Amino acid sequence: MNVPLLKKVGQAIMAEPRWFDMTWWIDTTSDKAPCGTTACIGGFAILLSKIKGRLTEKTWATTANKIPQKSYMPRYTATVLLDLDKDQAFRLFDINHWPYKFTVAYQAADRPERRAKAAADRIEFFIQTNGTDVG
Repeated sequence: MNVPLLKKVGQAIMAEPRWFDMTWWIDTTSDKAPCGTTACIGGFAILLSKIKGRLTEKTWATTANKIPQKSYMPRYTATVLLDLDKDQAFRLFDINHWPYKFTVAYQAADRPERRAKAAADRIEFFIQTNGTDVG
C-alpha cells in the first residue's frame, strides 16, 4: 500500500474540500468546484501523482484536462498508484463498501468540508487497518 500517496490524498482533500466528490473519478465539468474539476479518492491519487510542484487550482484543473478520457482506466490506474489489491480498491473507491460510520458521515454531510472530513477519516482508518477495515 502506498501510504505516502494515501496520506497526500487525505491532506489534499481536506485542503480543498470543494474539489472532492465521490460520484466520479475525475469530472472536468463539475459545478461544485470553482475551477470546474472534482475527483474522488482514486481521482485525487491520479491527479496528485501527475502534478509537479505546488497544488493550486490552476495545476489541478490543467492536469485534469490533460488526461485522455476515452482510453483512461481510472480504477486500474488508481489501484496501481496506491498499490492496492482488488479487494482493497473496491473498499476504498466505493462508498457503499466503506465501513458504515464513514458511509453515513459522507452521505449525511451537508457541506464540502464535512464530506472531506468523512473521506479523510476513512482514508486514515484504511491506513491504520492496512486496508483490511478490521480494527
